[in-house]
Amino acid sequence: LFLNVMMVINGGCWPVDKVHGQPLCMEQYRWVFGTTRIPEPGCDRTVRNDKASRHIVAMARDQLYRIEVFRPDGSRYPVGDIEDQLRAAVHHAASLRAEDLCPAVGVLTGGSRDMWAEAYAELTADPTNKAVLDLVKEANFVVCLDDTITLPADSIDIAQLTTRHHATDPGHNRWFDKTVCLVIDRNGVAGVCGEHSPCEALVPAIIYSRVMAEASLEKHAIRKGVLFARSAESPRLAANPQHLRFARTSPDIAHRIRAAENEIAIIAANSTSVSYHHLTYGADWIKRVAKTSPDAFVQMALQLAYRRLHRAIAPTYETASSRRFLHGRTETIRAATSEAAAFIEAMDDRRKSPDQKYQLLAAAYNRHARITRECSTGQGIDRHLLGLKIAYTRLAKDLAPEDRQVIEAFFSDPVFVESQTWRLSTSNLTICPHFIHTGFGAPVTERGYGINYILENNVLKFGIDSKTPEAGKGSNVYEFRKSLQKALDDMYLLCQEVNSTHKHITKSHM
Repeated sequence: LFLNVMMVINGGCWPVDKVHGQPLCMEQYRWVFGTTRIPEPGCDRTVRNDKASRHIVAMARDQLYRIEVFRPDGSRYPVGDIEDQLRAAVHHAASLRAEDLCPAVGVLTGGSRDMWAEAYAELTADPTNKAVLDLVKEANFVVCLDDTITLPADSIDIAQLTTRHHATDPGHNRWFDKTVCLVIDRNGVAGVCGEHSPCEALVPAIIYSRVMAEASLEKHAIRKGVLFARSAESPRLAANPQHLRFARTSPDIAHRIRAAENEIAIIAANSTSVSYHHLTYGADWIKRVAKTSPDAFVQMALQLAYRRLHRAIAPTYETASSRRFLHGRTETIRAATSEAAAFIEAMDDRRKSPDQKYQLLAAAYNRHARITRECSTGQGIDRHLLGLKIAYTRLAKDLAPEDRQVIEAFFSDPVFVESQTWRLSTSNLTICPHFIHTGFGAPVTERGYGINYILENNVLKFGIDSKTPEAGKGSNVYEFRKSLQKALDDMYLLCQEVNSTHKHITKSHM
């Protein structure tokens, strides 16, 4: 199914996304498949394979295998044949003695980019190694076949364990430079590890959501053994995956791999990620009873949860799409407005009546809605400021000293710097009922959180990431989850009291 969707997108037949009837730029879809981030000194480079690739790359025990998935005429091989190749790759990797394994070069993709750039330059100097790296670069995507078993299979926190790291070896059996790494463990738990630079998260989320919806419709076929059946008129493809072997590598490469392992292990040990599914209500109730947009409502809940936990207002980043413009990507919705601050302060003020609190919520919603419209129509401020900053770095040498002093004073102003210290970095994904967990790292270490959320009709889903309390100097995803639950429950009761006579509240699920 994933390959079928890829063929539809590459063939230019994917339906155009629209918002309020207005078409959106579809350029980012072209960067999901066959795209790789190439490490280079100073700044990486993202490349896309413009020629139709016939293969994917499978990883097992850190070994790389070229799996042919398309015939020379461009048609896809039957799923059963592809399954045979994947199984053969796993069996081959399992049969290798430790001394016969190729070095775990993929680990380098998760460590220091400058160190990986140096190693990449050394590896590509050898023709055999360059050929291996070129095949990885040209692959449509990577499938990471883990030999671990993740239990329990029905836990809402389970998917993030699969995508975060490989069992007790963080960073292994992954190629983080590929835009798409499908991750599958031995009990069938699956997830996706995505390289974010080529496209915003919503684009691949839409793709994965469609794939999972179609897969859900075919569960009966899997049970009956039909899904993996081969076409009677199609000759069976020999299960002969190509093991991509690196040539002899230097001790320096081995040293860099060990250094990357240590670096990734520390990052993994210092990072935490949890899911939270709020089952009391969803977007339908918010629109019907709270009478606000679901996105603005949840943003106010996040603000309230952070304020109660850390006794501070959090500079907040929320993604706004600018895809109504050609090659548009994102703008920043600054959700921490003065109206939002007034509302969250009032929520714990016993002197304020429910009607007063609700009016402040309405004011915060109206301000948030206005900012969202501005950001989506090219009237945001952060991308403009970023452009000015980039322009200054390129033109500074030609400016008079007094002009440079004025500009540098602006960009180093404490208020400006603090306003871009995103202690809450948030993103609203599309409705994806089949998604269990989504998430990304917090951009700010100290008391910072990265939060993905999905607003379904009857449930609100959150993926909450941060550093450990020690590494994050007070960050705590578990306490934040509790604070968020209470914020959502309190806002429920407030809106029920003001706008409805129904006051029943059910238990949320953590």
